[in-house]
Amino acid sequence: MINTPERLTTMINYPKIILFPGHSPELQGAAGSNLREHGLAVGLCYLIEELLKQSNIPVEFNIVHGKTVIEYIENRINIIKEIYAHDQNLLGIEVHFDCSTNIEAKGGHIIYFPGDEKAKRLAVLIQKRLVKIFPGRSEQVVERRDLGWLARSPCPSILIEVCFISHSPDIHNFLRKRTVVADKIVAGIIEYIKEKNE
Repeated sequence: MINTPERLTTMINYPKIILFPGHSPELQGAAGSNLREHGLAVGLCYLIEELLKQSNIPVEFNIVHGKTVIEYIENRINIIKEIYAHDQNLLGIEVHFDCSTNIEAKGGHIIYFPGDEKAKRLAVLIQKRLVKIFPGRSEQVVERRDLGWLARSPCPSILIEVCFISHSPDIHNFLRKRTVVADKIVAGIIEYIKEKNE
């Protein structure tokens, strides 16, 4: 992990990372292997947050409540818009775990809104690392218009589907390597920042 001296972070205009775990404490998301998606995402976000702080990259980690999907998406959008009103130099990242009725479905992928080239580049730089841990998806970086969080986010934003909670080898691989997974995500973020400041 690269530790950038704090005095340099302002000079190279680091963006603030706005970090969200998928779903809400009330909804919890997908289930598999006696685990729930939201709890896994929260744990991974804590690891990502710590690594970003070690590199002096500004980060804000938010657990968003909501008893319905609409409610928690609205709450999430309101949080990021409020932050954006005071600071436009943001990157939004939401962490999820995929699920399928096909128990053989495996691998990770990252979603971005079509036409958002900054988000696409961030997705590519993270996914090229994650695919080494969680292979299996034919499309590893995917455009989608139908996700309200990505469509309405005021800043470049991505949704990371780390791996399949419904695929036992995938999720057990994650549990063994969760610190490595966090490190790979942060390494992709750092590479993106370096590119933008070259």
